[in-house]
Amino acid sequence: MPAAPPAGALSVSPATVDFGTQPVGAKAKPQTITLRNPGPGPVTLQRVALSGDRSDFTVDDPCSGSTLAAGQTCSLTVSFTPTVGESRTASLTLTPGAPGSPQSLTLRGTGSHGPAAAAKIVLLKTSLRLGETTQLCWSLMNARSAHIDPEVGTIDDPRKPGCHPISPKQTTTYVLTAIGVDDQTVRSDPVTVQVIPHPEIAYFRAEKRSIKLGEATQLCWSLTEVKSARIDPGIGAIDDPGKPDCRTISPKESTNYILTAAGIDGQQLTRLLTVWVHP
Repeated sequence: MPAAPPAGALSVSPATVDFGTQPVGAKAKPQTITLRNPGPGPVTLQRVALSGDRSDFTVDDPCSGSTLAAGQTCSLTVSFTPTVGESRTASLTLTPGAPGSPQSLTLRGTGSHGPAAAAKIVLLKTSLRLGETTQLCWSLMNARSAHIDPEVGTIDDPRKPGCHPISPKQTTTYVLTAIGVDDQTVRSDPVTVQVIPHPEIAYFRAEKRSIKLGEATQLCWSLTEVKSARIDPGIGAIDDPGKPDCRTISPKESTNYILTAAGIDGQQLTRLLTVWVHP
């Protein structure tokens, strides 16, 4: 019988692929495995099989089923995306057609939860008058996403520090929430901006604006967001300016009463009321 034609063989390089340490959920740079047939005859790659921690490694295999002539090569691409924070290992077995022998190589890598994220926010001004604006600024470390509540929302690039203008209508507390590269959630210390509303004289009136000499009437008022107030002449400082009140008056002549109120925000308001006295 005629002799069988010489067969080829498979050589694999490298024998081990080490992806090193990679954050959990992040894909490492793919690595190439080169298959070569040193001859003298052709060889067919029948099967590529992955075993071990298969969920962490993937193989891009264009070589299975192909026949390599002597000296010809074919390349596989292997990738590593750790699913847990620990060492992971897999074996890649390459089976040629008879009479060749299977070749194996080792894939390994380590998943890491990485450094913990850190989040911080600050206010350029912590107290505002209603309608004023301040800047809310943040800095983040090791975060892959972040958002600020309320109002501000998602931060487009958590790798960079930034600021956002805010103009709340009432006293508001803000919190920065970040998800780290380790998939852990962290929150900043809250910051509060106090909004000081404008003062207001709700009313300043007399029960009767016109009286006869010797008669009395009630002078009444209601104030909001004020820290002090007085009525001149005759009444003076109001003990509790935040409480609506009345005072009995009996002027001897027509009198202009002036209510002066100082707001929490420092703004000053005045209101004039005339009570007419007739003989």
